Amino acid sequence: MEPNTIALRPTPVTTYPHDRYGLIRRDAALRQGITDARRANDVRDGQLITLIPGVDVQPSAEFDGHDGAQKLHRLRSIAVATSKLGTGPALPLSHSSAATMHGLPLLKPDLERVHVTRGASSGGSIGTHRHVHVAPIEPTEIVTIDGVAVTSLERTAVDVATSGTFAQALTVSTTHSGAMPTAR
Repeated sequence: MEPNTIALRPTPVTTYPHDRYGLIRRDAALRQGITDARRANDVRDGQLITLIPGVDVQPSAEFDGHDGAQKLHRLRSIAVATSKLGTGPALPLSHSSAATMHGLPLLKPDLERVHVTRGASSGGSIGTHRHVHVAPIEPTEIVTIDGVAVTSLERTAVDVATSGTFAQALTVSTTHSGAMPTAR
């Protein structure tokens, strides 16, 4: 009896170009000869996760569970902040999106959309990928983390506390107060 010699064809693995954040951008993939159809197939097959249109990331065990969801939201926030979504100036990340950039642990955070703040009295909106909040914001309340404009740690804690439940406010204020330097 002869051994079964069924030839197995290896599945080709696509090597995607990554930016400094680990994001796969459509334009870079196209420049490397990777088609939109290839990317769509890889999303369908679970080889890529779409963060926003035109920006993907490869799946990882790092994205599992509560902490993983916050890591994935951090990448989605960076994708929104570093991509052109509409017209006008880039807005600083805020609320739970800024909290993920600061590394603040959150209790049941709102990770459905990326939160940004427009320093105005009107013009807020809730879109598919972005929640634009309107509120006065001082230049001193904006910091840069990994090249991305983000509300300061103090402003972020206040935004999360005032937009969530009591338990969420207590969690972020306890975490935040532990991170604050003590006055002497």
